[in-house]
Amino acid sequence: MSVTYIPRSEWTNTKNGRAGRALDVARVDGFAVHYPADGNVTLGRLSRAQVAAKLRAYRQVHLNKKWADIGYNYAIDQAGRIWFLTGDNVGAHANVVGNTRRIGVLFVVGNNEPISPEAIEAFRALRADKRRKFTKATLVQGHQQVPGNSTACPGAPLMALVRSGALSKAPGATTEPVELDRLAASSYPPVGPTRGDHITWLGERLVLHLEAAGIRVPYAVGPGPGWSDTDREAVRLFQLGQGWTGDDADGYVGPVTLQRLAAAPSAWPAKVNPAPVDEPEPEPAPETHYVVVAGDTLWAISKRTGVSLDDLKLWNAIEDADVIREGQLLAVVRPEVIPPICPAPTPEPEAPPVVVPTPEPFELVDERIVFWNLAGYNAAKGKATASKRIPDMAREILADAPDVIIAVEHSHAMLREMDAALPGFRRALLPGRSATQSNGAGREVYLRDAEYVIDHVERSTTPTELNGDDKPMLGVVYSPRDGGLPRAVVAAHNEYRKDGIDKATGLHADTVRVRQLRENLVFLVHRIADGHDVPYYNLALGVDSNSYTWALEEAVRMNWRSSFQLAGETSQGKYRTHNNWRTPFLEGGHFDLVLVRHYVEVLSAAQELNASRSDHHKITVVRKVRK
Repeated sequence: MSVTYIPRSEWTNTKNGRAGRALDVARVDGFAVHYPADGNVTLGRLSRAQVAAKLRAYRQVHLNKKWADIGYNYAIDQAGRIWFLTGDNVGAHANVVGNTRRIGVLFVVGNNEPISPEAIEAFRALRADKRRKFTKATLVQGHQQVPGNSTACPGAPLMALVRSGALSKAPGATTEPVELDRLAASSYPPVGPTRGDHITWLGERLVLHLEAAGIRVPYAVGPGPGWSDTDREAVRLFQLGQGWTGDDADGYVGPVTLQRLAAAPSAWPAKVNPAPVDEPEPEPAPETHYVVVAGDTLWAISKRTGVSLDDLKLWNAIEDADVIREGQLLAVVRPEVIPPICPAPTPEPEAPPVVVPTPEPFELVDERIVFWNLAGYNAAKGKATASKRIPDMAREILADAPDVIIAVEHSHAMLREMDAALPGFRRALLPGRSATQSNGAGREVYLRDAEYVIDHVERSTTPTELNGDDKPMLGVVYSPRDGGLPRAVVAAHNEYRKDGIDKATGLHADTVRVRQLRENLVFLVHRIADGHDVPYYNLALGVDSNSYTWALEEAVRMNWRSSFQLAGETSQGKYRTHNNWRTPFLEGGHFDLVLVRHYVEVLSAAQELNASRSDHHKITVVRKVRK
């Protein structure tokens, strides 16, 4: 099918400001649809001249934001015309995930204007044409569905088409849009659609309720957007917790299940073992694991399983590749996709299902975190000006009334001055370190002394390096002095060199940065949290990722949210930078980040830059933690 694009020259005589930064064919996995936020109006079938005028106006709005050009890739009007805006280049229509992995398509319509059959057919034709080049581009999402976005865009009519699959049809197909009711059992398997944002919503509600009841969440990835056995298991656990048995706890949602999931978490009348009592004993070595036998070496296991030696060490917290033991269970799939291995204890044959009283759900309290890379414009200047900058930086930090301060590039030359400038805070110290010594590599964490006890401090390094340049991580576990659940943070600073190839592995610096962020999170979750019984709800990572896009995508994929995303999502959020960056500021994000789990409630988030203090953002996040 031939597709006609109205050329850019018909609506503007300006140079394409996005040319030269092409979308990566291997990474683009779908389309994001938008409206222009023109308000509750009906634009109807505008003439070509009228649409061109609209596009020029939208472009000017984006230029006023200091963007390179209009943010969308293509536009479609109600007459079914397809307009070339910036083409197959990285846009600025969603966030760092949407801009690099979605083709942004603007529908020139009012916020609640029904979409014409011609516009629907034009989108289908555009999608079919682009998929010849971007073969992985199967997704069709509304702007609000792109991970990390909180917006009404693209409006109810377009979202109805997205959810019903009408926009994903082949050209020439017909369909009636159907708006799924999240609280209707017929919207879910085994009767309803098995894929969509209703599945994601269901999974997120299950995570919230299971966490509140103290049940380990079965999701290793997700939840959503597709229905899986893990979703059914999570539903079954919730139903068992309501005291239901038999067919009432079959793992499929009914009206009462949905009503209770939609409500705030409350005390469960019953608590059950996550594994059903009548299931057979699990296999000792699932396909995601390997059992070490006599004579095995980690190198031989690497060859046998096709998993690199470095990954085996990372995933299984192995310090020395020569030290493994017979019978040891090794993960051979990356941890975030390994289902939990929790064999249920074998009950007595005549015993009924285990039902015990459960306490009230956990209480949530506020915690305020400040993260800052304290360096100046370069290491030499940062140290030379430390005594002048530190009093001002400390005042800015204290003005945000933090409970926890995470710092990186906190050089030894700055240590004594900063410690003195933060009265009421105690710096977490590695075992054997004195109050005058640093923890090394500039990673430091301060805690409000009257509020917290420091339980554990540990330093490690990322297994992935660039030509021997190791990147230390500092993990700190702490607890409220008046009692309660522990919390944990990690301070990290990843590879800063923008280019280069690691001689040992052949990895490019960009890939190294992504792996290091993954390793930061693995260290926080599997070493710090799991090793000290810290609820995942109470975790935070402060990191200079040195990666504008790929690291944030990796965090989103692993179900973490960043301060940059949150600054756009929360009512009190804000994000400020300046226009004289050393390198051109990239639309959509910054590499200084605070990360929390995707289901954690965040009250406010701000990233602010004062170039006279540091060339990095001071990040303040107010989030809820389990008390």
